[in-house]
Amino acid sequence: MNNKENELAPYQERMLNELYELEERIEKAEKFLETNGEEILLAQQVAAMKQYATILRERCVVEGIITNLGNDYVPLDVASDKYMRKYLDSGLSYIKRLISSRERSIAITKLQEAIMWLGMDLKRLNETPNPYPESYNPNSSNIEPTADGLKM
Repeated sequence: MNNKENELAPYQERMLNELYELEERIEKAEKFLETNGEEILLAQQVAAMKQYATILRERCVVEGIITNLGNDYVPLDVASDKYMRKYLDSGLSYIKRLISSRERSIAITKLQEAIMWLGMDLKRLNETPNPYPESYNPNSSNIEPTADGLKM
């Protein structure tokens, strides 16, 4: 697939941006309600906003812009990267149980590289902040497990 096929159409981009902005407004309004007590009209507005967000989210799913991953809606490319990392990790665990050979060792290295590159793609997609904050500290001896629970 070339980059043109991976890009969102302008209306899809507007729809996704509208969803993100709406979710941010809902969160701010809910925080306001928590700290300032119940305001009937604002509470009704938040309820209507949530209903609209649900409809907009489903339209984004139908368009293939986002997907439901567990209980979270995430961009489809993020879900694909996460799925492939877990799939490759299960294959990696399997091949590690086999009798070792030079070729299998190379296959293990390549699977680890593929998992790492998919992790770099998640970083490119701004999926999460750096889950390994100590990784840039040369004085740290802390080795953290993978952020997504892979066994690698």
